[in-house]
Amino acid sequence: MNKKESRLILDNVMSACKIKTDRELAEYLGVGFNAMKAWLQRDKIPDKFYNKIQNILLNNINNNKNNNVLENNINQRKINISSTQIQIPIYTNQAVSAGKGIVNFDDKFEVVVFNKLELKLMFRLTSVKDLGILRVIGNSMQPTINEGDMLVFQMNGTAYEGGIYVVEYDGELFVKRLFKRPKIMLKSDNEDYKPIMLNEDEEFRIIGRVVGTYRIEHKAL
Repeated sequence: MNKKESRLILDNVMSACKIKTDRELAEYLGVGFNAMKAWLQRDKIPDKFYNKIQNILLNNINNNKNNNVLENNINQRKINISSTQIQIPIYTNQAVSAGKGIVNFDDKFEVVVFNKLELKLMFRLTSVKDLGILRVIGNSMQPTINEGDMLVFQMNGTAYEGGIYVVEYDGELFVKRLFKRPKIMLKSDNEDYKPIMLNEDEEFRIIGRVVGTYRIEHKAL
C-alpha cells in the first residue's frame, strides 16, 4: 500500500534532520503530537507548517552536496528519472533576461539532481516533468525575481493570464508576466520598466512557465 503524501513529506524531514520518531519530529516542528497525527489522518499539512517544512528541506538541499552534483558530458537532451530523484537540465551557456533581453537560447546543458518530493514541496508542483533551469540577469522582475536567481521553469504548454513565463521575442529571451487581453503584453514587476506591447502580426514563443527560483550561495576563497 502506498504511503500518503503527508506521511512521505514527514518521513523526508525525519531523514533530512536525522529524527527517529514522530514525537521527536512534532517537537522539532513545534506542534503537538496529536495535532501532527491529525495531519496524517487528513493527509493535509497546514500551510504554516508546510512552508516551514519547505524551508527545512530547501536548507538541507543547499547543504547537501549529493543533491547538487553536476554531471558533465551530456550530449543529448535525455533526462533520466529514478524512483526518487530527477535530473533537471541547467542551461549553463544561457541566461534569461529580467531586463533588455538575452539572445540565442540553446540546448547546451548540464544537469542538477533533485529529490522529486522535495522539488514538489519547494515549488508546489503536481508533476516534475519537462523542467529546466536558467540564470536570471537584470532587475526588471524585482521584487518577485532577483538578479542572480536560478529560475525554474516548466515546459507544460500553458499560457495563464498574468503568469510569469520565459518567452522568446524578437530573437531574445525574457522573463515577464504574460497578459493576453486586450492585446498581448509582456509586463515587468519592476515599475521602472515599460511593458512590451505586441502587435497582432508579431510572433513570440513561450518557452515555459516559471514555477519558482532558488539561489546558490557560495563564497570562493
